[in-house]
Amino acid sequence: MTLNSPRSTSYCPLAKGTVLAGHYRIVRHIGHDGQCIVYIATDTKFQDAARELIIKEFFIPGLNTRNRQTGEIVLKDSAAATEIEHRRKRFHEAAEQLSRAKKPHETRATDFFHEHGTDYIVIYDTDLSQSIGRRKFGKRSIITLAALLATFAIGALCLWQALRTPAETADIPTTPSPAPIAGPTIAVNQQKLVIPLANNIEHTLIPVIGSAFVMGATLEQQADTYAEVKPVHSVTLDDFFIGQCEVTQREWEAIMGNNPSIHKGTNHPVENITWEDAQTFLKLLNDRRSNMPLGKYAGWEFRLPTEAEWEYAARGGNQAENLRYSGSNDFRKVAWLADNSRNSTHRVKTLTPNKLGIYDMSGNVREMCMDFYDVTYYHRSPTLNPCNTTQTHYRVIRGSCYNLSANVSSLCMRHACYPNVPASDLGFRIVLAPKVQTQ
Repeated sequence: MTLNSPRSTSYCPLAKGTVLAGHYRIVRHIGHDGQCIVYIATDTKFQDAARELIIKEFFIPGLNTRNRQTGEIVLKDSAAATEIEHRRKRFHEAAEQLSRAKKPHETRATDFFHEHGTDYIVIYDTDLSQSIGRRKFGKRSIITLAALLATFAIGALCLWQALRTPAETADIPTTPSPAPIAGPTIAVNQQKLVIPLANNIEHTLIPVIGSAFVMGATLEQQADTYAEVKPVHSVTLDDFFIGQCEVTQREWEAIMGNNPSIHKGTNHPVENITWEDAQTFLKLLNDRRSNMPLGKYAGWEFRLPTEAEWEYAARGGNQAENLRYSGSNDFRKVAWLADNSRNSTHRVKTLTPNKLGIYDMSGNVREMCMDFYDVTYYHRSPTLNPCNTTQTHYRVIRGSCYNLSANVSSLCMRHACYPNVPASDLGFRIVLAPKVQTQ
């Protein structure tokens, strides 16, 4: 077994020419996405260069290591076995999800196999394959590659690391900021806003005074190895209200008349829903605005937060204290994560809120945002009220959840989901804010 030198990696990728499953030949190693080593490979059953593929090798730095003589991937510490098996299960379900793609233009998994003590997904994408065949990696193909360098979680399909480098993105123009519809500002002494839903059920919104802040992998986040949260950049936001907690199952049922959640509990966050389901909820909520005591904010709308609004609120708004998690550097005080959740959601508002009085932004369930997901968006994000309205296949999700570990749950982390795929670790919170004009 020939291995690449690990000079610049925390893992040891397979060398060029290595053959997997008897017919996949490694062309080159192109990176690591957080849970997989990613390769370009050819299928020797086909001679056409257009048959080149992406192969993802399940390997988690810090938990796995590779035997240099045999190439076998093993655990560094037997204590990590439970964590590895949990992530492996998600990897398997991701392969199954990708294998269901039927349309010619869709990215799809064409093979899944076990070798060298680990698992592999073979991914085929027409646009990517044609770019590889031509050996041309322009802006479009790099973005396609970046989208494929993803760790697909159950339903939520997390995206971890971009392929691009600052040099490759230096010539990309800044995306114009979507223009918000003008509206009132929030008074400094504004109290919480309580809105009626149905059947005497109410939802509390917290006022967030807009300001400038630094977004991304700031030092305390300990996330500078993740390309999608760089570069650190300044953002200025207008005022908005945000949910004191995630939308609960009780609140969801009051509006939607059903409860699809896997982890049942009246005051647990609703989950096992899609981004599109959340849009239906918000439309029904907006239809009731005329019966709500919104006062001067009646012209605003209920919607998902932009990811900039989400991160600003999670940091504590204009009272931010440079903390790794929302409200503390000790996740146990503020977040239900894999380390303390017993693999389940919990009642909202049972841990400590952040400086603004907002609960559970670093745990319980991950939260949907308004933006389309692009791993390179921070390289061209506008400074005023950014929201990525350029269409991609994915929507942004932020925050962490009951089945992710604290070491990958810094509040700056960005993930993504397909808008029509539900997940048992995915929910949302609402904002009341000026409407964002989409393209």
